[in-house]
Amino acid sequence: MRHFRNILTLLLTVMLVSSSFAAEKPHKFKIKKVVIGGNHAYTDKRLHRVIVSKPSVLFNPVYYYPDVLKDDLLGLQLFYQQNGYLSAFIEEFTVVLDSVKHRADIRIRISEGELTRVDGITIFDNTVFSDSVLMRLIPFKPGDPLRNEAIGDGTIALLKLYADHGYLDADATLEVRVDSLAHMASIDYFIKEHSQFRIDSTLLKGLTKTKLHVVLREMEFKNGEIVNYSKLLKSQRNLYLTGLFQSAFVRPVAPKSGASGMKDILIELKENKSREYNFSLGYGTVERARTGIGLFNTNWRGSAQKLGLSIKLSFVQAGVEASFSEPWTFNTRWSTDLGALIDYLIDPSYDQKTIGGRITVGRILRNRWSTSLTYRHQNVELSKIKIVTLPENIRTNIRSLKLTLSRDLRDNLFNPTKGSYLEQSVETAGLFRSASASFTRIRLLGRFFKTVTIGTVLGSGMELAWMASPRGFNSIILSERLYAGGPTTLRAFKYKRAGPLDALGNPLGGGFMAVWNLVEVRQSIYKMIGGVAFLDVGNVWNRIDDAKIDEVRISPGLGIRIDTPLGLFRTDYGFNIYPQGSEPSGMFYFSVGQAF
Repeated sequence: MRHFRNILTLLLTVMLVSSSFAAEKPHKFKIKKVVIGGNHAYTDKRLHRVIVSKPSVLFNPVYYYPDVLKDDLLGLQLFYQQNGYLSAFIEEFTVVLDSVKHRADIRIRISEGELTRVDGITIFDNTVFSDSVLMRLIPFKPGDPLRNEAIGDGTIALLKLYADHGYLDADATLEVRVDSLAHMASIDYFIKEHSQFRIDSTLLKGLTKTKLHVVLREMEFKNGEIVNYSKLLKSQRNLYLTGLFQSAFVRPVAPKSGASGMKDILIELKENKSREYNFSLGYGTVERARTGIGLFNTNWRGSAQKLGLSIKLSFVQAGVEASFSEPWTFNTRWSTDLGALIDYLIDPSYDQKTIGGRITVGRILRNRWSTSLTYRHQNVELSKIKIVTLPENIRTNIRSLKLTLSRDLRDNLFNPTKGSYLEQSVETAGLFRSASASFTRIRLLGRFFKTVTIGTVLGSGMELAWMASPRGFNSIILSERLYAGGPTTLRAFKYKRAGPLDALGNPLGGGFMAVWNLVEVRQSIYKMIGGVAFLDVGNVWNRIDDAKIDEVRISPGLGIRIDTPLGLFRTDYGFNIYPQGSEPSGMFYFSVGQAF
C-alpha cells in the first residue's frame, strides 16, 4: 500500500504540473499538425527544425502566433536559398483553427526550384601558399550544391591558416557569379596577405596574487616565434582550465618597441578568489539527512596548488578528509593529488572504519582523454558484521594500484544533454605487502546522451565490473566487492540488494556486475520541472561464469526532476516487476543529481 501511495503521488504531481501549465494559456491555439508540401530535397521533419511553429509533442506544447508563422515562412525560404535553391519561395499557406479543441493545423506549400551547383573555384593573389594547399582547406568542390555555410567555412579556414603563420592582417574576400539559366555558380577567392608578424614580448595585466611562472607555463608560445593564432587561443583555454581566473584573454597588440613586423602578446586576467567555504545540507533515501562543510584554498601562496579540508556527516556516514593538489609536478603537465581520510560507514551488512590515504598522478591528454595512476593505502576495520559465513582470516588492509583511462565529451558534468563519457580502470591490490587484501578489479563505464527534441534528452549508461582474488572470492573484503541496487543502478531494489544475499537477506556482494541503465527519457515539463521514464537492467553474480540471461533483473520506472540553482533534485520510483522472495514490488528514492 505504501508503494502504491508513492506511485500515486508521483503521477498526481506530474498531472498537476502539466494541467497548471496548460491552464496558463486557455485561449491559445496549440499547433497539432504542420504539413509541408512541394518539398523533395528535405523531409518535413528536417524542415520542422528550421521553424518555431512546429507540431506539439508530449509535455512540450507549441502555440500558434501569426507573427511567428510569418517569420517562419521567411526562414524556410531563406533556408532553401542558402542551400543552393536560389529561386525557392512559399507558394501558399493555410491555417485552420479549431475553436472547440483550441488547436491549429498549418499547411505550407513550397516551390523549391532548381538546385544551383558549384561550377568552379579560383583563388587569386596568393603567394605564401600554393593553390593546392589552399584548395584542400575549402570544404566543397565543383559539382557540390552552392551552400552559403560551406562558402563561409572556406573563408574562415583560409584566414585561420594565414593567422597561424603570422599573417594576422590577411584578408579573404569572395565573389560568387551565378549563371541562372545553367544553375551553376563560379566562386572566386581574393587573398590579401599583408605582413607576417613575430612575437616581440609578452605583457601581463591584472595579475595580483598568482605568481608569474604559473601563468607563463600555460602559454603555448615563446618570444621571438612567428605569431600562431591557434596557440594564442589554446593558451587562453589553458588559463581558464586552471580555475584560477574569472576571465582570461590572450591577444596580439602593437609592440611597445614600435618594431615593424612584430607584435606584443597581451595577457589580460581577472583572478578568482582563492579561498572557498562550502556548506551543504540535504536529504537522500540512503543517507537520509546529511550535511557537509568544506574549507579550500585553490591558489595557495599564488602557486596554483590547492589545499582542502572537508567534513561530511549523515545517518550512515561520518568522515573528514584533507587534500592537496599540485597541477604541475616537477614542472611537467602531470598533476599530483594527495588525500588523507578518516571515515566511518554504516553499511547494510557491516560497519566500516577506514583510516588512510591516496596518491594520484594524472594528465589530460589530447581530444579530451585523460589518464591517472592511483596508489591507495588504507587500513580498514569491519565490525558488526551480519554475514556469518565469512572466513575469519580475511585481510582488510588495502595497498593497491589503479590505472584509469577516460574520455569526457559531455556538454555538462552534472546535467548533460549530449555527449558521452567513457572510463576503464584496472586496480590490483596486494602487490606490496602480503598482509594486505589481494584482488584484481577491472571496470568499464559508459554514459551516452543525446537531445532528440527541444526539452527531450535520451540517456543511457552501462557499467561492467569483474574482480577476483588468488585466495578465492570469499577472501575479498566485503567493502571491496561489487554491489547493485539503489538510486543510481537498479532503482526497483533496496540499496545493494539486487545481487547475492545470505539467508537473512543481507547483501554479500559479488565478483561480476553488469548493470545497464538501458534508456532514460528526460523530458522538460515546465520551467525547472521535468519528468523521466527509465528502464534499468542487470545483476551481480559471484563469478562471471555464473551469469545467466534469465537472472537479469528488470527495473522500469518513473521520476520527477526539479532543477534549481542549488542543484538538481530528483525522485524516482522503480517497479520490481518480478519480485523474488520477500523483495518489495518497487522502491522510491529521493536524491540530488541525475542517476548517471
